[in-house]
Amino acid sequence: MSKARRYARKAHRIRPVARQNPDGSVSTVLMTSMDNYALPTLFPKDPKNVTPNPQDWMELIGSEAFKVAEERGELFKFSTPEEADEFARGTWKRPEEGGDYYKIKDILRRQVQEG
Repeated sequence: MSKARRYARKAHRIRPVARQNPDGSVSTVLMTSMDNYALPTLFPKDPKNVTPNPQDWMELIGSEAFKVAEERGELFKFSTPEEADEFARGTWKRPEEGGDYYKIKDILRRQVQEG
């Protein structure tokens, strides 16, 4: 199994419960990228007791998000910043979730073919 596919599976499993957003939508993982890493910025305050209550979640940015993601084993390391950015923008999501699950796999395949 490719790294991109393993990472997509991991991203789908790290949040067993979605946070309820004020607009009625839900979020499990909001991603960003830093250098060669993709990482979540939305975290349950207590990862052992995840609820949909927005008060039980925290949104972090920058080094704070990186630190929590690292502590929780939720960093996704890529070969390039571009790959990390693509993943953070949603290539890990399934099409029905508004993403293009296989896009990064196709990008990597083209890069290998182009040498």
